[in-house]
Amino acid sequence: MSDLKSIIQPYIDASLKAFQDLDADKTSEFYADDAVLIEAGNGCTYGKKKITKFNQQMIEKSGKTTTEVSVKVIGV
Repeated sequence: MSDLKSIIQPYIDASLKAFQDLDADKTSEFYADDAVLIEAGNGCTYGKKKITKFNQQMIEKSGKTTTEVSVKVIGV
C-alpha cells in the first residue's frame, strides 16, 4: 500500500502547490480532457476546460490558502 501512496502523493503535492500559487491552468494539468470533478453536494463539472474554469473561480473566491491532504489507501 505504501507503494501506491508514494505514486499518488507527488501528484497531490503538485496540485496543491498550483492552488497555493494561484495557477488555475496548472491545477488542471493532471486531469484528462474528459475528466469529471465531483463536488459532494453540489454536482459535477465535466471536462478539463470546465474544471480549469471551476478551479479559477475557486482561486478567486479563496485567494491564497494553505491546504493539507493526506492519502489513505483502502481496499487494495
